[in-house]
This record gives sequence, structure tokens and C-alpha cells, in this order.
Amino acid sequence: GADGITPLMRAAQRGEFKIVQMMIKRGASSLLVGPSGKASDLALQNNFPSVAEFLRKVEEVQTVEAARRAASVPQGDAVVA
Repeated sequence: GADGITPLMRAAQRGEFKIVQMMIKRGASSLLVGPSGKASDLALQNNFPSVAEFLRKVEEVQTVEAARRAASVPQGDAVVA
């Protein structure tokens, strides 16, 4: 949103585990950083450790996927044989 807090962050902040899971399943990024940190940070700050733990695992997976995508993007200097 305009305040830098994504819907995923808001759901994590409220401890809405099922909504958090649904948003992740539908492609929400757990890696975005708002004014108070990532969604996992907000969950932890508001005493929802299970939501925070879930999001930390998702962060690891999404970080690896992002690195793979970046590695598979053809570079402008690539020579085509």
C-alpha cells in the first residue's frame, strides 16, 4: 500500500496464518521490505512465531528461486552461435 505495507505484511502483522498461506500460494513476495521490515519481522514483532517461521522458510525458497531466475536471464553480451 501507500504506507509501504503490503497485504501480506498486514496479514502477518495480524497473525492471519491461512490468509498468509493463501497469499504466498498466489504469488505474494515474502522478500519485500516495509518500514518495519519483512512480513516475517512483522509477525514476530506482534507475537505470531508460527507465522514468522512459515514466512522465513518461504523467504529462503523465494530467495533461491529469484537467484535461479536471475541466472537464467540471457545477458546482453551473449554470443549466439
